[in-house]
Amino acid sequence: MVLSTRAQPGFGFGIGAPGTFDQWTYAAKDVLTKIKGSHTMKMGGEVTRLLFVDEAPWNARPTYYFNNLWDFLNDAPAAEQATFNPQSGIPTDFRKDTRSNLYAFFFQDNLKVRSNLTITMGLRWEYFGPISEKNGHLAVAELGTGANLLTGARFEWVATSMRRKKQTSAHS
Repeated sequence: MVLSTRAQPGFGFGIGAPGTFDQWTYAAKDVLTKIKGSHTMKMGGEVTRLLFVDEAPWNARPTYYFNNLWDFLNDAPAAEQATFNPQSGIPTDFRKDTRSNLYAFFFQDNLKVRSNLTITMGLRWEYFGPISEKNGHLAVAELGTGANLLTGARFEWVATSMRRKKQTSAHS
């Protein structure tokens, strides 16, 4: 039996269990080293594919909350909590299959000036790709028309003030 999390006293029951989180990482990387005199040059890269499976199988089973024992005996829950598919209304296990790609490349040059002094120079580029979902079930926040109105107002104000500055400097 699970205690109710509602503000009023009561109790509830339902199945609560740990979820499953699996991660697969596929990576390929390589480094090429070239030594020429006092220079040691290295270049390389890495490509990584990340796959995540996150599921909460217990989430498809509802949890019921009762205000008192009498409500429980009358099968009259005060509240029910579960995850439902918004298209069908059927309880769902809320599984997410997310994916991401990572890319990195580098070049490094070590120059040994003296036996006790080495100068190291390098450049690295990394790209962390966006997270996507295998079945297209990733939620995306979309701003409404009010955001466009405010953005347009801000842009218009900047453009108007820039025109005024140009006009004022042209008349001076």
